[in-house]
Amino acid sequence: MDSNELLDIVKDLKGFSYKGELKKNEFPSKKWNLDYGFSGNVEINGTITSLIVAFNKHYPYNKPIYFLQEYGTLGFIPHVESDGYICYTEDNIVLNPKLPKEILEDTMLQVLETLKKGQNKINDKDFVEEFEDYWFRNQLKHDTNIISSFKPTDEVQLIRKAKIGGKIVINFDDNSIIESATRFHIYRRPKPLFRNCIYIPLEKPLLPPNYFEFWSSSQFKSKIYDNISTENKEKLNKILDKYHNIKKEELIIISQPKSSGISLYGVIYKNLKEDTHPLLIDDSSYNIKPVDIVRLEKEIIKPRGGGELTLNNKKILLVGCGSVGSILAPELIKFGIDNITIVDNDFISKDNIYRHQLGLNFLSINKANAMSKFLEENYPFTTIIPLNNFIENLVSNSIIDLQDYDLIISATGSPNTNFYLNDFLRGNNIKTPIIYCWNEPYGIGGHCLLVQNKISCYNCLYDENLANKGSFCLPGQHFSKKIAGCSSSFVPFSSLDSHKTAVLTLGIIKNFFKGDITNNPYLSWKGDNQDFVNAGFKTSNRFELSENKLFDTRYEYNDNKCSTCKIK
Repeated sequence: MDSNELLDIVKDLKGFSYKGELKKNEFPSKKWNLDYGFSGNVEINGTITSLIVAFNKHYPYNKPIYFLQEYGTLGFIPHVESDGYICYTEDNIVLNPKLPKEILEDTMLQVLETLKKGQNKINDKDFVEEFEDYWFRNQLKHDTNIISSFKPTDEVQLIRKAKIGGKIVINFDDNSIIESATRFHIYRRPKPLFRNCIYIPLEKPLLPPNYFEFWSSSQFKSKIYDNISTENKEKLNKILDKYHNIKKEELIIISQPKSSGISLYGVIYKNLKEDTHPLLIDDSSYNIKPVDIVRLEKEIIKPRGGGELTLNNKKILLVGCGSVGSILAPELIKFGIDNITIVDNDFISKDNIYRHQLGLNFLSINKANAMSKFLEENYPFTTIIPLNNFIENLVSNSIIDLQDYDLIISATGSPNTNFYLNDFLRGNNIKTPIIYCWNEPYGIGGHCLLVQNKISCYNCLYDENLANKGSFCLPGQHFSKKIAGCSSSFVPFSSLDSHKTAVLTLGIIKNFFKGDITNNPYLSWKGDNQDFVNAGFKTSNRFELSENKLFDTRYEYNDNKCSTCKIK
């Protein structure tokens, strides 16, 4: 949609008093790839505040982005970042691209509700559950990130730290530090210098400090002593009494409880002069800074789990190189396909290495680039083109032409991306076959849809309420989990589930290239629903079908009233 179309919708938005249109350089943040923005006033519990609603040019395939124009007008509240960005819903929200006005109305209601809850302190518990995310985003410049692989305990104690490979590593003892550094490929000679630091578990959780008002050293000390058990207070005082050889910098590691586990973070004292630990001195002049902890404990990162020569000239476009896509890519080469274009704008993070085929060696590298490097190093005679971008940008800007490929595979798991590709192919009469594949949560199944003619399409799977008729999940349920905050949400499924979905997809690809499939089958594999049910969720009627019945009904998703299929 263009700016004028969006303006007409925004001006009619209830509860939003339109003020004016923003230029692209006036957006509070550049990370959202925004093209159009409008400011206006809203009322939150009697307080008038300025709100920005912004879009990129692919709206309504992407959700609208909202900002408070002046951060802090409603106080320090959950789900509002330091640039004013409002995290009002999950990133994987399913949008109906045919109802752009309704999308805006619904999301505005969610934004206003988020702000009202925050100002009324109804959702302060979210500060605790997402503490690490707020801590990391504090505007005070962070010190060097700390690498940790020790499991927090409920006892105050001295632990060890060492600078290795340009990073600070902490653990219970020196051997554990060396072991961790070696395991995570950060160990470098010469032998590091080990020093003590103090670990303090809090009995009651703290709320994070305001983005622009970090704690003073005396405030921090008071918060620590007010939130530790009597036993740990005695242990801490004994440690401090015997703590000598104070350096210019002293590190303190803090843990605190939350409903989903433990938050871990740190504070570093800078430019110390006295030979006394700063926790023994009531002095607000000490310079303290927040420290972000990169947690590499197993309990944290693990939950995240004969070629054909005739195919040498085939070109594949793989959209999405995550848990399923990273399995598909090398297997496609093993099939005999030597030319693959990989599209993915995301980066390999510590949170998803147990569900991706590439590990720590590729941490923080773009997924498309990393997979390209891996494939070219391990499989000669291959041509891999990595594209670090959104598929919508690549297509709309004519950087790639979907007609250039023999097959498109969408392994993003994003309904919004799939809607975009489906509508673009059909709307532009592009006959390139496409396969959509994705996992269901908690291992209950996975699906694969091949569309190679106009008999049916991806949109046929969805009813008027935007519920997927082919899903094993009863509509209206939400499955995302968070490790630290909004930026770390994920849908729970294992690496094994991704392998099953990849195998299902590879079977279709093989039969497609052999010419054994003439229509548009929707195929599924069905797993065990025990974990799903134990987590409080409900399966759909389709889950009750047998494997044979699922196969026999693989064409019955076709919707004769589908508006997309009617496009000639």
